[in-house]
Amino acid sequence: VNPSSVLLLAGDGNERIKLENKIKEFNLEANVIMTGNIVNVNEMLSAMDVFVFPSLFEGLGMALIEAQANGLPCIVSDTIPDDAIITDLIKTISLNNDIKLWADTIINAKRNDSSVYWEKVIKEGYDVSLIGRNIEAVYENK
Repeated sequence: VNPSSVLLLAGDGNERIKLENKIKEFNLEANVIMTGNIVNVNEMLSAMDVFVFPSLFEGLGMALIEAQANGLPCIVSDTIPDDAIITDLIKTISLNNDIKLWADTIINAKRNDSSVYWEKVIKEGYDVSLIGRNIEAVYENK
């Protein structure tokens, strides 16, 4: 494995303290960045090489849609709803699988040209300006 790899954890949650303790326990402070909640998701996604989403349960998963629009290979648990899988960038793996499969899949993932995927995401209806106009139209017709 590459010792210069960095894990970027965006967001926050109930397990943060536990996670911080594990990072210290394994001396990984130099290889892990914990951002907490952020508003510049697009900038964080642009800094990544792979998006990993080992969620136990998930709704639509807008972060996953944004990652696909950014051209990131996405390694996700098989609990992700089909609605969030809109490109060929998604590789689903069961959370019951061996951790080695997860690690190998992440290490072998390759970043893609985001312009191709951005267009696919927009075609699926995930365009903020289009959604805004549709909502506006609904309110104007009332």
